[in-house]
Amino acid sequence: SRGLGDVYKRQMLYHRELVERMQEKYPPGTRVEVVSLCNEEEHLKPGMKGTVVGVDDQPALLVDWDNGSSLSLLIGKDHFRVVPQQEESPGMAMQ
Repeated sequence: SRGLGDVYKRQMLYHRELVERMQEKYPPGTRVEVVSLCNEEEHLKPGMKGTVVGVDDQPALLVDWDNGSSLSLLIGKDHFRVVPQQEESPGMAMQ
C-alpha cells in the first residue's frame, strides 16, 4: 500500500504546477479588475483596477492597486477579470 508520503508528494507537485500555471496566466504587468471579493475589504471594492506584480505560493495574486493598496487576490475565492489593454484609457496604458 502507498504511504501518506506519496499522497503528500503528489499534492505538493499538483500545487507547484497550479502555482506555475497561475504565474503563466497572470504575468507581472497584467491589469486586473475586482468583480467581487470573498471578504469585505475597506480598501478594495468592485471595479477597482491594479497591476499584477506576482503570484505567491497560495496561490494568490500579488497586485499593486491603482489606489495604493497592496492587498492580494485569492485565486479561486475572489472574483476578478483581466482588463484587456484596449480597455485602458490611453493616459493609463503602460509604456
